[in-house]
Amino acid sequence: MLELVGLESLAAGEDDSDPEAEKLLRERQAARAAKDFARADEIRDRLAGIGWEVRDSAEGARLVRR
Repeated sequence: MLELVGLESLAAGEDDSDPEAEKLLRERQAARAAKDFARADEIRDRLAGIGWEVRDSAEGARLVRR
């Protein structure tokens, strides 16, 4: 059903992890904490290039497969 409305990425399971992407996400979080937003944006773009979307929320950032 989620595919019909374009939200199939919400159905991704927890076991759909990628160590490289997780490492990049931690680097992005560190860059944001240091207020190095240009670096954080660069890392976000890199994640997008390897098939991941970063979703920021009050609970923190998480990765979602594109």
